[in-house]
Amino acid sequence: MRRNTTATLFEQIAETTTVTLEHEDGVRWAIGRYRLGADFADMIHLVVPAEATRFVTFDRRLARHAGTEAPLAIETLA
Repeated sequence: MRRNTTATLFEQIAETTTVTLEHEDGVRWAIGRYRLGADFADMIHLVVPAEATRFVTFDRRLARHAGTEAPLAIETLA
């Protein structure tokens, strides 16, 4: 399935009246980042609240794909 088609499907599920999303704004942000090329699972990790103040990764692409508006600070390790 193409990325855009998958993102549209995610959006349609989110808009279904019988579906309730926890952290809806964050999930919609993750869908938007996925549409632009990010890994969906990586973006979901950034929006699910935890006691974390940052997300640490070796994946520099993750930080680029999340952009400057990521809901959690991202620290990349060498």
